[in-house]
Amino acid sequence: MWQNGGGGGRVGGGGSPEDKKNVQFRELDQQFVVNGVRIKFEFIQKATSVGYVEFDAKKSVGKTTTIIEELKGRSTLTPTEPEGEVYRYLNIWIGSGGFANPDNIGNAVAGFRVSKTWISENGVIVDSITLQYFDEDWNSLQTVKVSEDDEYIYFEAETPGFSPFAITANSEKIVIEAESEEEEELQAPTGTEHRKRKARSS
Repeated sequence: MWQNGGGGGRVGGGGSPEDKKNVQFRELDQQFVVNGVRIKFEFIQKATSVGYVEFDAKKSVGKTTTIIEELKGRSTLTPTEPEGEVYRYLNIWIGSGGFANPDNIGNAVAGFRVSKTWISENGVIVDSITLQYFDEDWNSLQTVKVSEDDEYIYFEAETPGFSPFAITANSEKIVIEAESEEEEELQAPTGTEHRKRKARSS
């Protein structure tokens, strides 16, 4: 379980278990985490696709660092790729190793953005855009569109923890190809039908 340090993926002192060679962009924010308070980390430099991370604190731990890593490719901490077209691979790490667990945080969400240019060029179905979370396997999170501007569409996803993530979507191309394969299977004549057609033609 890569849950902010679970399963060996420890983060401490601003570190990360990700291979540094795989990190494209990195941004961090620090906030005081106090029990009973809704905590929001905001990434105003917009160095990555993540705009904010928010959760209810269940434990006071003082000044805490959250790190966002936008990756060049699939995280070195994940053995498989998620389904769908991948927009970005990300890591989100909060505090020291093991902090981001259900005993310490609740109702966690991550806000992110997707380029309209990428959506258009890839024929992406906007309603299919999803944040996927890795915890032994890829899991699609409840994701909703919250706003848009001229360049981006903004989303928010509920997450049970923080670890490697992927922003994914389905494209019209994938849907059309799937439908074409189904139609071919339906139209393909059975052995009996083929013989009947051949007999009629002769």
